[in-house]
Amino acid sequence: MPPSLVPAHVVDLMTAQGSAVFGAQWKTIEAKIVEVPAIANALPEYKTTYDIKPHAGEAGFDDSSWPAIDATGLAPDVAAAKCPSSGTERC
Repeated sequence: MPPSLVPAHVVDLMTAQGSAVFGAQWKTIEAKIVEVPAIANALPEYKTTYDIKPHAGEAGFDDSSWPAIDATGLAPDVAAAKCPSSGTERC
């Protein structure tokens, strides 16, 4: 259920001005899919499973070596989007 109150302030964190309100610094790094041991009590035929590294949301995670990006770099690059190949849709 959406809030019933009108927001007092709206901040767009995808802009330099909005990020500055909270002192936000955006960083990025490619995630990797890695093979890891299967979870406890998995069926015997499952020896391994897959996970994503790094787990940046974990408490105390150090992202200091990650490259910083500008807030405007968060928006999808519409110019780089590919058009459908069926020929019936418009781009």
